[in-house]
Amino acid sequence: MPPVLAAAVTIAAAALVIHGSAGYIRDVAAGAAPRLATWVVFTVAMGEGTAAAAIKGAWPSAGLTLAGAVTCAAIVAAGWRHGRRDIKRLDRVCAALALAGVGLLTAADLDPRLLPVAVAIAVSVGADGLAFAPTFANGWRGAEPWRPFAQFGLAAALTLAAAGGGLAGVIYPGYEVVINAAMAAIAVLGSRGAQGSAPARVTTTCTEQPGNNPRDHPAASARPAAAAAGIGPDGL
Repeated sequence: MPPVLAAAVTIAAAALVIHGSAGYIRDVAAGAAPRLATWVVFTVAMGEGTAAAAIKGAWPSAGLTLAGAVTCAAIVAAGWRHGRRDIKRLDRVCAALALAGVGLLTAADLDPRLLPVAVAIAVSVGADGLAFAPTFANGWRGAEPWRPFAQFGLAAALTLAAAGGGLAGVIYPGYEVVINAAMAAIAVLGSRGAQGSAPARVTTTCTEQPGNNPRDHPAASARPAAAAAGIGPDGL
């Protein structure tokens, strides 16, 4: 892909992540209580993905994960005073993986012959995916909007189309495509099931339900990551 087109695609993908996350950021600023441990994991994991992609010159992937890291960090900042501070076993496992990713990335940067950068990215993806997993159950209950996840997935697909930097440039966006497409489908099915089972339902976010770990983005997105998860029920 020509450099100018790749840059345009990277900007478009980042804009999709930011736009898809904006609704939940507003909700958190207005009083919604995110689980801070989960969002810190997302921020660290996507930050690692950004650094690793930049090391390998995989700028489209770096742009995607940077947008996810920034939006996740914004959610942490917006919810710092009133967010939930409980830490569960899954949070500890995810934090350990995220910290391991930092160490592996440092080792890979100091001596690429010792460890491929792609290994550090894979560990970061593992932390991200574990933290995201409980959101699937929440989506199946009809408590997650599908549109932000669809946006995060589209952003990741665009990133893959412009990907460079070898394996390091495709691991995170490939993961984001799969997990956000699956989450969007589950959210649609969950919403239909909830509508069919009750004439009226008060929708809550997974941040309001004990034991759930939400994700944006968005992420990742996202993140996130998703995205890019943990999006509020109002969607965009």
